[in-house]
Amino acid sequence: MPRPLAAYIAGLVGAALIGLLATSLVFPVESGIAIQIDADPNSVGPLDLLAGLAFWTLVTLVASALPVRVSDGVQVAVSTAPLMAVAVLGGPTAAAWVAVIGTTDAREVRGRVAWYGTLANHAVIVLPVILGAVGIRLLRGAGEPFQELFATLIGTLVYFLLNLTLVSLVVVLRLGRSLREFLTRAETANVWANALTLAPLGWFMARMYEYQGGWWTTVLFGLPLLTTRVAYQRFVEMR
Repeated sequence: MPRPLAAYIAGLVGAALIGLLATSLVFPVESGIAIQIDADPNSVGPLDLLAGLAFWTLVTLVASALPVRVSDGVQVAVSTAPLMAVAVLGGPTAAAWVAVIGTTDAREVRGRVAWYGTLANHAVIVLPVILGAVGIRLLRGAGEPFQELFATLIGTLVYFLLNLTLVSLVVVLRLGRSLREFLTRAETANVWANALTLAPLGWFMARMYEYQGGWWTTVLFGLPLLTTRVAYQRFVEMR
């Protein structure tokens, strides 16, 4: 591994760890993510919050399970939607912890990714999702639907831009490509830009989960997520 890349990964993982710990101390997990499992429907306890976190971690794992290979070893999944839904429902801490566990893909489980690669893969998601979730928290106001949707769009944009920057630097340092060359590849630009369209879907998932029927309604979004994943794959295959 080139020394600049090793230094970058070490700094990136360290920053992600500090961000995760600091976020966990500053922002409590919000009650919107809870799944009521105890006998008192009028209160939200730790078990309810853990149940909600576990559920969304599972949803994100499924969305991350079959990423699409774009170029230069970079892979894109449709997990942006559930991650942004978690940011809306549970706040920055919930989004960060779901990102840590839920973005594990099949290659990492099978040991096909080096340990430092696994750490880097999660770090380039955890840091952006924290900042995106903080942006949503600051901009959502009292939770009026259109304002919350706007906040989700801005938070997703923050997540997208920072994630793209961090991933691009990994590619530049690992392969020696120029940043411009990587960013201007057609498949890179189009697939990542299309990831922004998952922001409204993530917001809608959150609203359905909290207000319109509960956790089971999230299953209904499996088809649009699968369709998006297939569209990514078809686009890359045509290049």
